[in-house]
Amino acid sequence: MFNFHNLSIFNKIIIIIGFVLSGYAVTQSLFVYLQVHEDFLTQKNNVIETKKAEITEKMNMVYELAKQMYYEETKISTIEKNYRAKLKGVIDTAISTLELEYQKLKQQGVEDSIIQEQLKDYLRKVRYDEGNGYLFANNTQGISISHPKPELENISILNLQDTNGKYFVQELVDIAKSPEGEGFTNYFWKKLDHEKPQLKVSYVKNFKPYHWGIGTGMYVEDSLPDLQMKIAKLITSYFYDMGKTKNNYFFILTEKAVEVLNGGFPELNGKSVWDLQDKEGHFFTREMIKMARDSKSKNGFVEYIWHRPMTYDKMTKITRVQWFEPFRWTIATGVYIEDLGIEEIYQELQQKTYRIIKKIALSGTAFLLIGIFMSMSLVRLLINPLISAKNAAEEIAKGNFSQEITYEAKDEVGQLVTTLNIMAKQLKSSFDKLNQQNQELITLNQDKNEFLAIAAHDLKNPLSGILGLSENIVDSQGEMSSEDILEYTQMIKDSAERMFLLITNLLDVNSLESGKITVHLKPVDILDILKKNLYSYQGRAKNKQLALHLVANEDNVYIAYADKELVHQILDNLISNAIKYSPAHSNKNIYVRISEQSKTIRCEVEDEGQGLTPQDQKKLFSKFQRLSAKPTGGEHSTGLGLFIVKKLVEAQQGLVWCESEVGKGAVFIVEFPQSK
Repeated sequence: MFNFHNLSIFNKIIIIIGFVLSGYAVTQSLFVYLQVHEDFLTQKNNVIETKKAEITEKMNMVYELAKQMYYEETKISTIEKNYRAKLKGVIDTAISTLELEYQKLKQQGVEDSIIQEQLKDYLRKVRYDEGNGYLFANNTQGISISHPKPELENISILNLQDTNGKYFVQELVDIAKSPEGEGFTNYFWKKLDHEKPQLKVSYVKNFKPYHWGIGTGMYVEDSLPDLQMKIAKLITSYFYDMGKTKNNYFFILTEKAVEVLNGGFPELNGKSVWDLQDKEGHFFTREMIKMARDSKSKNGFVEYIWHRPMTYDKMTKITRVQWFEPFRWTIATGVYIEDLGIEEIYQELQQKTYRIIKKIALSGTAFLLIGIFMSMSLVRLLINPLISAKNAAEEIAKGNFSQEITYEAKDEVGQLVTTLNIMAKQLKSSFDKLNQQNQELITLNQDKNEFLAIAAHDLKNPLSGILGLSENIVDSQGEMSSEDILEYTQMIKDSAERMFLLITNLLDVNSLESGKITVHLKPVDILDILKKNLYSYQGRAKNKQLALHLVANEDNVYIAYADKELVHQILDNLISNAIKYSPAHSNKNIYVRISEQSKTIRCEVEDEGQGLTPQDQKKLFSKFQRLSAKPTGGEHSTGLGLFIVKKLVEAQQGLVWCESEVGKGAVFIVEFPQSK
């Protein structure tokens, strides 16, 4: 089985050189391929963008022609011109018929009122253009004589206005009364059975026997189908050449993806292509409509796969779409990417890549042969000094750290020798550090044992007291007086408080040393906290005949940047200690002062108690310390309170210290940073 580590240095060097040269050749080949591929994509994008610009130019030209035709054909003057003969012919025919009927009835001696009714009835029945065209008549006073809507007959409509405020009935009457007696006008009016008024062009002519203005008209909207087909033919009749693609065509889609006309695939005319997909499942006609209708620019490009006309070869196509708002059409034209010469660019760049990779392979082989020759010489230069270094390293491995290798050259072997010498010194230093850390672990173990011993000792006594007192109450079998029960209960309460204080302090120490205390710094009113703490200790101080005094300027505001709960705990501990170590029943004083320093808020708690020796002051803020000063009222001390105070103060970037002389009391001072 092949094992590289067991090979000779010469073979290893040959393998490494071969691997490096091969890796270099592969890397360079890959780099060349990626660079060529990037060049291809750049050229491809340039070609496509150029063609897109050309397609856009063709589209803009056709779009402008269509828009120009639409606005020209929808002018009122154009519509009147196109439909003048038709509307005039309808009215002339109707008036001729009315005149013949009028003459006949007159000759028969029919009363005038009956003649008018028969003529009105004729006008009501006239329909043309598949029932959409009708006649209407008004007299010279603007009274409606005949209208398809019976509710408009026999009433004055002279003041009737369209949606633009035009008095169109007055205008119709004026045309009929004019010397010519006929003419055109336009206005907005509701089609039969329609709610929304639409633009209408009307022709009116005077019926002289009764001076009726008889008219008819057509809605501009009714002329749009013919105009749509005219514009669609204009668009799809335009073809152009681009790349290899000849006779590039235009096609038109309605908003519901019905082909209006398709210059390349006429078999699709009038058919729905809403569900048309390419071979990748792409609903490209829907995307075209969405792009044209919903985009801000109302145009854009869509890429999809579609077949050529005639050959039906499926190819990628990019198509420009343009929204035509008058008919809500999507006008489209495009080009097949394969026809843009991109494949030739790719083939040319691929051939270039093969030539470069071939040169890299030949040069790599030459360098490999040179490397083999040089390796043979290099092995001789390296092997002897490496053996010396190996022997020295074995001595170091045995623990002989004083071993030092001598080698004068400054080459890589010299660097190896220097490294081995440094390693020996570092190993010696590491062993020394391990011994030191081991000593620290012993110290920590002693702290742990002391911690457990204090906990066991300090919890045992109050628990024993609680157990004994409880048994006495139970054994009395209800014969113990209420005064004795109250006294025993108070003693049980005192023992429980000692246990609670010890457990609380132990938990605080554990939280502080494990980093679990969370500090919430914010502006805090220190004076307010001091007042609340002093108030809570008035009872205990009074029981020991001690007086608590607050020294502060009530007009000042003492705001520190600190944690309110931790500040309360710190001051609570210091005031509690002052009471605990002050002589009972001595009428002594405890002064609590607060002042503002340059950058801090300072609090001082001064008692008139026993004071502290210099030795006590040195270990004052350490764990598990028992001082020479003792509580004066039988209170309990865990030796942890001031250690906790110091840690909590430092966690808020504050300072705490003590100033004391034996027999003269003590002053504990704590400073918190001022709030900015």
